[in-house]
Amino acid sequence: MSAGRTQRQTSMQKAWRAERGLADLLILRARWPDADPDLLADLLELQRIPEPDPVADSPPPSMEQQDRIIDAQQPDMADRRPAPRERPEPIPTPTKAVGGLVFYRVTKVRALPQQDAPGKRPQWYLDAAPIPPDATGRVHNIPPPPPLTPWRRLWPFFRAALGEVVEQRAPDLERLVQLSAQGRMPRRIPRRRRARWAPQAQVILDFSERHCELLGADVRGLIQPLLDLRGALGLDLLGWTDARIGPWLRFDVSTERFRRLETAPKPADAALPMLIVSDLGCCGGAADRTPWRDLLEGCRRAGQRPLVLSPCPSRYWHSELAHDCRLLTWDRVHRLPRVLPGRKATSAPCPEQPASLQQDRGAERLLDWLAPAVRIDPALLRTLRCLLGLDIGAEIAAWQHPHLAATSGVREWRDAAARACHEPGFRRLGPRRQQLLSQLLQQRHQRLPDNIRLEEKANLARLCNGEAPEVDRYLANMARTLEENDSPNRDALRIYLHRLHLHTAPEDWTNERRVALYTLLHREGLRRGELELPEGLQAPAYWLLEDDAEPRTCALVQCGNQLMLVGSETRSDPFEHQSRSEPQPEPQPGSLLAHLLLTDAPVQVQPLATSQAEQTADASAPASELESQARAEAMAQAPAAERPGPSSDRLAISRWTSHPADPHKPIALPRAGLVLRGRDAELTLEPLSRPSWTQRIGQDPAGLFVDVPHRGGSRRLRWVPPGPPLADAMDASVRMLTIPQDAFWDQDAWQRWRKGETQRADWAQGHGIDDIGPWAEFSVGGVVQRMRWIWPAAFWMGSPKAEKGREDDEILHQVLLTQGYWLADTACTQALWQQVMGDNPSRFIGADRPVEQVSWDQVADFIQELNRIVPGLDARLPTEAEWEHGCRAGNADPFWFGKSITTEQVNYDGNFPYGDAPKGQYRGETVPVKALPANAWGLYQMHGNVWEWCLDWYDAYDTGTVLDPLGPEAGDQRVCRGGCWINHAVLCRSAQRFIRLPDQRSGYLGFRLARGPVTGQATGAAEPSPEPENSQTAPSAHDAADAGLTKRERSLSGVGSVMRRLTRFFRS
Repeated sequence: MSAGRTQRQTSMQKAWRAERGLADLLILRARWPDADPDLLADLLELQRIPEPDPVADSPPPSMEQQDRIIDAQQPDMADRRPAPRERPEPIPTPTKAVGGLVFYRVTKVRALPQQDAPGKRPQWYLDAAPIPPDATGRVHNIPPPPPLTPWRRLWPFFRAALGEVVEQRAPDLERLVQLSAQGRMPRRIPRRRRARWAPQAQVILDFSERHCELLGADVRGLIQPLLDLRGALGLDLLGWTDARIGPWLRFDVSTERFRRLETAPKPADAALPMLIVSDLGCCGGAADRTPWRDLLEGCRRAGQRPLVLSPCPSRYWHSELAHDCRLLTWDRVHRLPRVLPGRKATSAPCPEQPASLQQDRGAERLLDWLAPAVRIDPALLRTLRCLLGLDIGAEIAAWQHPHLAATSGVREWRDAAARACHEPGFRRLGPRRQQLLSQLLQQRHQRLPDNIRLEEKANLARLCNGEAPEVDRYLANMARTLEENDSPNRDALRIYLHRLHLHTAPEDWTNERRVALYTLLHREGLRRGELELPEGLQAPAYWLLEDDAEPRTCALVQCGNQLMLVGSETRSDPFEHQSRSEPQPEPQPGSLLAHLLLTDAPVQVQPLATSQAEQTADASAPASELESQARAEAMAQAPAAERPGPSSDRLAISRWTSHPADPHKPIALPRAGLVLRGRDAELTLEPLSRPSWTQRIGQDPAGLFVDVPHRGGSRRLRWVPPGPPLADAMDASVRMLTIPQDAFWDQDAWQRWRKGETQRADWAQGHGIDDIGPWAEFSVGGVVQRMRWIWPAAFWMGSPKAEKGREDDEILHQVLLTQGYWLADTACTQALWQQVMGDNPSRFIGADRPVEQVSWDQVADFIQELNRIVPGLDARLPTEAEWEHGCRAGNADPFWFGKSITTEQVNYDGNFPYGDAPKGQYRGETVPVKALPANAWGLYQMHGNVWEWCLDWYDAYDTGTVLDPLGPEAGDQRVCRGGCWINHAVLCRSAQRFIRLPDQRSGYLGFRLARGPVTGQATGAAEPSPEPENSQTAPSAHDAADAGLTKRERSLSGVGSVMRRLTRFFRS
């Protein structure tokens, strides 16, 4: 006993020393990061463990060793996988721990418009001609803007502002007579007064960059008329700029130019007139107002109170500036006085808080009008402002608006998003005002180059819902010019196109000529995968990026958390080497996700939005709004690991990026997934975590799979995305089909489908494909029965609690049908029954009417005889899940037709409609099987006419996810579905369940044939979900009575409850 204890203590001490040594090594490494790790290990008496050689001579890895599996019971199994052998030309495969590996699946495949042959030019490009050299020249002289105030109204103001009033020697007789009449005696003889120019005057003009960019023509236009009117003698004409060195200028009469002053000039004397033409920085920032505040402070100390002619409305004035000067507004809508008040007079009232330029309503109105414009110059802005009757403040606010960008003295829209903010306002103007702006643009921009004028015309056509064919012709000519290297316009066009693409609206990228221009401009960057495509552009013009080589099929594979595009010729079919006796192929990198048709052109990638549920634990997404509500109801009753994840239709959060189709440049997989666009298809990839109803999830070279329990063992399911089948080595008939929904397929069923065994239908007299999908027909004695192929899918079986008429046994739960099956497009007719059985037990006679008054046992005998007559048919009744799936046809409403039905759609008692539907006809009998419309999958009268027997025994639904349910293994009652001619509309719902004894016969009981393997699980095989902890539902008396019953007894109790309800119904 002591020896064992001593041995255990020795082993524990060794383990403790090892842990202590590793901890000491980490501490030393953190303290001396630059030290040699081997030296530190020697100090602690630690030894380095030699790493195994990954390229050692060893037998080739088996197929099982290549599987990347996460086992629920052994999560660390992937750490013990053997390393793969090196390849002669290795493709980079990321090495990432399996614990951080995310399994991705293709959840959506969208076919793209068919492309022409690689390198083939479209006809519009071949018809185009290069642009002449003079068509893209420089901008010609633009007409000047209208003046702020006409000179005829401006010169009297200058005469009063720069003049003075003097007395003459001659007496003022009029004044003398006026005083005498009033009985007043003047102390001195009044003299006549005359206004004249002051001998000296000072005028300061604002030449700052901010001020002159919009008003420079108006300020400079005052100089020469003022000199002509007054003369230069005694006039001190100064200019102020915002230059850091020497901001002051003085006008030199001899050279007629301004020269820079070394020092700031002194203000004019108090007795001399002083005029400032500036907004004093009121339309700028605090730094713009500081120099003017200092100038007015100096004038105040000198006793001078200058007059300020401000091109700025009073709502933008600052009271701190208006106190030391006399402010007048310089604008067309404000009349200037001819006689000025005294120097002590105050300015117009100033607001306590100046208005904000960014909130000017007039500016927003101007920009709404100018939404189609490409070039916004001062002349265009001033003309439009005068037409709308707005003041100068709206013009300045629009010029400084953040949605506009300064470019060579003019304004352009900052980008397409800035223009889009004002396009709705332009659309609200109406045709008459839109035509007025169109004429204004033609008048003001007639001297601009053709590309700018045609771009404005294209914007007008888009905003006015018109057409501009000349614009498309010019864009084609630009594309032809840009591709010719010897064109003299090539460089000028490249500069223009950079600006054009920045301002292109997202909806304009549907124009293939604009896409071709963008591709030509960024051809090299697109091929290298370095560009992010503009908003709205989803793919470049592939015909400009491709060579003349034929497109090749590439395999999209997942390697770790990256995607790779590998040539399909380098990957063999993994299903061809299932036999261990055959030699195993060379290990293939990655797990197959899809096949894409590619050339040397790049692919386009767009990340998906991150959702709260980053990993999807279920196999399907809701197909309608009502199914979304049902899904939310089921989520509240399911465990966290079983709850469905985000839909495959999630919106993307970023723009498309270009990525080269090179196997040596993998694509990083975002956590939420991505959208990948090739030459002929667009794939949506989303993550998937292991669902709780599976044993394990993994990937192998064939793709994503899960293993599920089945009959004491396990069964493998393959994930199959929607769209064209993934594999390229399969039957030719398979390539004609499109899988409508992503789902898990049984591996054997998927193999049969890939090889075309399912579609060939050797048991059928004829088969084919129409607009609905595959079909097959067999005949007995000339009576033909058509079967429709129903794809494997996941759907929600049952009904939500909010559905009207819902029964207690319609528990909403998810069902996965992993094998496709054939379902008869009509109920079995009396003609077919009579050919097989030799009699007709129906009540309502008619060869094309459904056979009725047949029991479940009689139907079983019929199917046995039919399978004997038609070898290989293997007909059977559909399971309850297969029947409801076919009835819904992808719809989650109470009926396939919608939220209600009419008697023109379904044969039922029209006196009792469903919901808000009107009353209809009550036929009182059956109708021919094709007398009423079929659903989307070509199945006739799944609602009404006759109840249809199902294969299942009746039992309560499981609340968890169920795979290929078959119902209980034994029971007393068989399930019927669909409703009949004598029922109310509520009993014809898709989820309505009806039961009868197997030997019962009635005039409303019929059946529909099905064909397909039955490899599912009986009801109860899947573990039911626990009741939520926060459930607020109180147990009913019926639940309390059944609390002590077994499952079998509860099933019989439920049968009795249903029978009692049906008895009351028929008695009523």
